[in-house]
Amino acid sequence: MLSPLLRRPLTIICTIIILACLFPISANPALAQDSATYLPLVMTPFTVAPFQFATSNGCDTDFSDPVGAPATFPQGIKRLFAGSIVEGGIGHPWRLEWTINGDRATGLDENGTISKSPESIGITIFYGTIGQCQKAIPSGTYEVRLYVSDTLAQAATATIQ
Repeated sequence: MLSPLLRRPLTIICTIIILACLFPISANPALAQDSATYLPLVMTPFTVAPFQFATSNGCDTDFSDPVGAPATFPQGIKRLFAGSIVEGGIGHPWRLEWTINGDRATGLDENGTISKSPESIGITIFYGTIGQCQKAIPSGTYEVRLYVSDTLAQAATATIQ
């Protein structure tokens, strides 16, 4: 038979083990939570308007009135803008991808997260040194694709002749 002095520490150790099983302790508070309990990330449904294109013949001039796709523009433009409007979709990630004459142009890609509704998503492309609009955009077929939550939501093509 255990002495009363030895039974007391044994009771404390058993109590600690039982508590540890019921309430796991972790250095990371996120890991200490019940793994079956999640707070959902609420993302709203969304609609995406068709792309609109606009151009500028100069680096400091206003853009032309927007036109829908497919669009054709004369050679010599200095800036090409493509944009769309997303209604709803707050919390969804988005990305724009470009192809020029069928080749991916990853240097023109943009991405972000929809933070308000409506959200305007657009990009202007031009040629020249970084941050400067110096040369006319080369002739070719320019396709822009908008992905929302990794799903193709809209695509459009502009041709510069």
